[in-house]
Amino acid sequence: MQARDGGTLSLTLGNLNNAGGVIQALAGSRVRISGAMVSGGFLSSNDGGAVYIEGGKLADVTLDGLVVVRDNALLTLKGVVANQGTVLALSV
Repeated sequence: MQARDGGTLSLTLGNLNNAGGVIQALAGSRVRISGAMVSGGFLSSNDGGAVYIEGGKLADVTLDGLVVVRDNALLTLKGVVANQGTVLALSV
């Protein structure tokens, strides 16, 4: 799954089995995770795209590119979460 052309892909609530897959934000776009659980695979961004986490769970994922954890977001990490990019934790 991907966000592209300046768009937003929103993942809200529910469980997403992404094993072997890639969820990515391409140039100038964003992936927004709010309340969903993403299991397996890659969360990726490039060329000014970003993955924004507003709450939820990540389990056994690889982070690649820019991942931004919003202020006051509750994020639960389970299993192995490998970071191959940049994670920004915002706070006010």
